[in-house]
Formats: sequence, structure tokens, C-alpha cells
Amino acid sequence: MSNPPISYSAGSYFTPDEIPLRVHRPQHHRKTEIHAHRFTELVVIQAGRVVHVTHEEEYPVQAGDVFVIHEGDAHGYRDGKNLTLLNIMYNSRRLLGPAEAVRKIPGYHAMFCIEPKFRKRHGPRARLRLNPAELDKTLDMVASIKEELETRSPGYELLATAMFLQLVGFLSRGYSRTVAPQTTGALRLGEVISFIEEHYDQPIRLEQLAKIAHMSSRHLLRTFREATGLTPIEYLLHRRIHRAVNLLQTEDLNVTEVAFTVGFTDSNYFSRQFRNITGQRPTSVRN
Repeated sequence: MSNPPISYSAGSYFTPDEIPLRVHRPQHHRKTEIHAHRFTELVVIQAGRVVHVTHEEEYPVQAGDVFVIHEGDAHGYRDGKNLTLLNIMYNSRRLLGPAEAVRKIPGYHAMFCIEPKFRKRHGPRARLRLNPAELDKTLDMVASIKEELETRSPGYELLATAMFLQLVGFLSRGYSRTVAPQTTGALRLGEVISFIEEHYDQPIRLEQLAKIAHMSSRHLLRTFREATGLTPIEYLLHRRIHRAVNLLQTEDLNVTEVAFTVGFTDSNYFSRQFRNITGQRPTSVRN
């Protein structure tokens, strides 16, 4: 039986009382044993090439390639040649969880959420490949983030977070524009999720989402569950409840008003779904 991969904790790179974001440039990266980490990693191949290795697959990556490694996913590298890469390490729940606007970009869901899961189960389907101008712009943004994190001038947490979100938005837009056939499946699911994010407060039917995805309803159900762990309608319910929690905590609205605001037409049904998903009553969260 093979030994489990080395796992790096978040505490190895940032502490609980600081912004969970770090830019790291590994040295002598010709070979790295398979390892995992308790944070998300955005990898930018700046120059050269290398073979990216997981337990399921190994495949070459080169300058301009950008991909995401989810928390807990084991990976490594071998046969690096003239390689320079950048690792942007971050806590996705703390930095991207509150970022409502980024969820409206189909490429965000495709690149940062769906593609890493598909890659783990099926091998490399697609990844973002930047052209030289896009790579230069990406490197400039990463350098600005790194400078803020290292100088720690007053307000650096705010500026570094804003710059990181700008980077995520830029890369997500880039993924949305890709035309490679390998990206089609992830992008179609990304378009479905973005539609739900923008229209969660309106009636949405499975057949409507299947049309957006250019899939049959059965195919959409299968691939959506594979990518998110939920059916599209379950995802819609979770999105509504997530928004309801925010409204109950920040707005002067009663439970019925919140239910109608997020798309429910029956406050009793809303309360049942709220308790099923959060384990609490809406009134408890509001109080």
C-alpha cells in the first residue's frame, strides 16, 4: 500500500489572524513529490514546461497555462524544463465566499469550481491557456498582490483582497472566452450556474436550464450532480437560502418578506427548506 501524500496545512503559510492569501514562487521546481494542502491553489506557469502529476493522471503543462488545485487534491510535478511557476494560495471560503458578483461569470464556475473536479475524476479535460499579452497582465496583477502582502502598508488586506478578486475576474473572463472543445462541458455548466445566480429569485424550471446547457434534462442532471453534488433545483434552493441568511442578518425584513424576496411563494415551505439546509429556524438567524 502506498503512503498517503504529504499534506501542508494552511498554518504553514498564513495564520488565522491574517488575510488567507499568499504568493509563492517555488525554486528548483524540476520535481515535486505528490502532496496535498489544506487551502486552494491557483497555479500560473510563467515559463518553461513540466509534467503535472496526480494519482489519476499525468499530463504536460507549459507557459501560459493556469489551473486550480482544490483543497485536499493531491498533485505533484516531474521533468520540469526551464520552469518558472507561481502559486497563489488562498482560503476560497473566506476570500471568494462573500464575493457575490464573481458568481455571475460562467468562466468562474467552469475554471475555479467545475474543471478541477472533472480533472480529478476524468483526467485533464481543459485548462485556461493565456496568450503572451494575457500572461503578462496576469503576472503584473500577481506581482501587485505579492507587493501588498509583503509591504503590509495600512489597508494592505483590503487592497490585496481587491486585487485578488480582480485577478479571479480576469481569469474567469478569459476562460469564458475559450473556444477549445475540451472546455465546452464545464462552460455549459458554468452558464447554468451563472443563470441561477442571476435569476434565483425567479421561477426556474429544469427544462429551461437544460436548454441553456444544450443538454437533455437527464444529461444535465447527471453532469450537474457530478460537478456540484446537487441537482440544479437543489442548487437553486441552496442559493435562495444562502441569500435569505444574508438578508435576515443584514436587513430589517420579517421572515415572510425574506421568503418572497428570494423567490419562495410560500413562507411555510421556505421555513422548512431553511431548516433542512441550515439546521436552524429563520427566526433564530434573524434574532
